[in-house]
Amino acid sequence: MSEWLGGLPSEVGVPVAPGTSPTSWYTTPENVQHIAYVGTDQKIHECFYLIPSVLPRRLQFRLRYFYEEESNDDLFEGANDEVWISGVGMDSAALTIGPDRRPTAETITSPYVGDVSDDRVRDGWRTTPHVLLDFDLRRISYWPRSFTATLLIIEEDNETVADSFTELEAAVGKEVKAAAVTAVGIGAGALAGAAAGSVITGIGTAIGAAVGAIAAGVYDEVINAIKQGLNNDAFTPRPLTLTIDDPATFSRPWSGELPWRPASGLLYEYACHEGNYGMMNLLSAARSVEKETEPAPGKK
Repeated sequence: MSEWLGGLPSEVGVPVAPGTSPTSWYTTPENVQHIAYVGTDQKIHECFYLIPSVLPRRLQFRLRYFYEEESNDDLFEGANDEVWISGVGMDSAALTIGPDRRPTAETITSPYVGDVSDDRVRDGWRTTPHVLLDFDLRRISYWPRSFTATLLIIEEDNETVADSFTELEAAVGKEVKAAAVTAVGIGAGALAGAAAGSVITGIGTAIGAAVGAIAAGVYDEVINAIKQGLNNDAFTPRPLTLTIDDPATFSRPWSGELPWRPASGLLYEYACHEGNYGMMNLLSAARSVEKETEPAPGKK
């Protein structure tokens, strides 16, 4: 069963207006089923879902092992402090047009896992890798599409790691979103005519490059704050980016737009009859009736 995805403005959940019926169409090669309907608010709404194809459902960033070459511990802190890992993920398909017509970005954050320096934790990953970040490939997107995983590593010295990760994840998430939005702004042409909530086209490569190029120095302040305020060691976040092209299907990014302008008066449903000539026959019959009732030339 395919999972329904909220489109815009269909995700507001407006019911179908009485006396009308939804219409549907299918588009390829992206394998998307669309359903449009007239809502009780007298607006046209569209829903869509992706039909499963050869494309995998998910892209996962997995941990296969953890090697600790050198500890930051000194004699007074202890030689066996725990090491914890988390991650912040950025999918270029998560860049959309906000209600204010500006690009907006969302990230995903994994639960932190540890102690990754403990053989009882990391040894099992050799056969069953730990899924740190999970990207949904079924969400509406355009190619090329980039995925960036920024690794966060904290060595617990004297305080619990929860507060340390909260600070570090907030700082990384903020920088990642800012870099992504800035990259979209450079290619502002992608925003022209786009509807609020829609995915921004042709930005996958730029997003991956921008997020992957975040300078390590921007995190110095939060890393020092964690060390001084929480007595834990935070390592410099490391971004890893994967960009996927789709040259077999599209040679370059493309998009299309069909404006839906407000109509005065009553709304009539437009449906896809897919080979059904009922509409043509109805109109043809109506024209015939009109001719029969027209007065003959020269008569009133």
